[in-house]
Amino acid sequence: MVSNIRFILIFSLLFLFSCGNKEFVLEFELSEDINENFNATYYSADKQGGITVQAVASIMKGKCVLTGMTKSPTIIYLYARKFEYPLVIYVSKGEKIKITGDNPDPLMWTVEGNDINKDLSSWRTNHKEEFAKRDSESIDEAIANYIENNEKNPASLIILLSYFNRKEKEGEYVRLFSMLKEKSGNEKLLKVLAISSQVDSEEYEPERMLSLIMRSNKGGNDTIRNNGKQPVLLCFWNKDSSSRRTMVDSLKNLLLEYPDSVNRVIADICFDIDSVGWKNEIRRDSLRGVYRMWAPMGNNDPELRLLKVPRLPFYIVFDKEGKQIFRGNELTGALQEFRNNYKPEQKEEDMP
Repeated sequence: MVSNIRFILIFSLLFLFSCGNKEFVLEFELSEDINENFNATYYSADKQGGITVQAVASIMKGKCVLTGMTKSPTIIYLYARKFEYPLVIYVSKGEKIKITGDNPDPLMWTVEGNDINKDLSSWRTNHKEEFAKRDSESIDEAIANYIENNEKNPASLIILLSYFNRKEKEGEYVRLFSMLKEKSGNEKLLKVLAISSQVDSEEYEPERMLSLIMRSNKGGNDTIRNNGKQPVLLCFWNKDSSSRRTMVDSLKNLLLEYPDSVNRVIADICFDIDSVGWKNEIRRDSLRGVYRMWAPMGNNDPELRLLKVPRLPFYIVFDKEGKQIFRGNELTGALQEFRNNYKPEQKEEDMP
């Protein structure tokens, strides 16, 4: 009996010690008139893998303490729907991150706890007017200037990946990314962020897909498996995708042609970090018979890093063996390849 109790105590202490090693803390000490709920999304990982975690920081009278667990360093995206840009926080296990400020806009807050956060806070504060005006042109120019003068600073990479308007300036993004990816310290950070180099380069060899696990609108995870029987169509988008309505209408027409989900896989994957906005959108579009998946970290999600989605909207079609037979931002081409790969004998009306 005594030895059993001793075993339980030792096990409990080891469990608590292992958890404590992985814990981080965000401590908010803001102005008393700030009362807001912020979503916090991050990837909790170790060498074996990890999961995307979504938590809520409920700030009451400027105070809140949010704890999380991760073995590897990670990026926390803190956001609320009424604010255009997320607050990006770098954190490692065991760190206590202090967040202070008087402005209700999180981009104006000061984040401490490590040198990277100090540099990120300083840069955001220096460009608060551009963010307040939502002046993407000036923000992109400020990012480029900072990177050119701070190539070896890991904060440069985080700023580029978090705030640069890649949709409008893909070429400039590639130039800046190329400057940073080989610099000291950035190679390790790239692994943390699960970011790859320019995806449309001639050196890129499209990856096969055997499975894909993403958060679903049902509250858990959905898994897409390429089992050698089904062609697969992946559609990536976010709230800024101007062709979203066309995408939905085209997918509805495709579903009328191929209603049997047993013989084909179609996934609608949203890159927005705002889960409420994503769920509202998919309720409105009434799209049925497809996987509804959420990837708030976009290309930062380890499940997606091998697919290398360069811009939004974007489409990838796989044949039955998992080989990419189409990748690009042209919906018409994606649908044509999907139809070409869907043999007539597989259609529902031809099934026995």
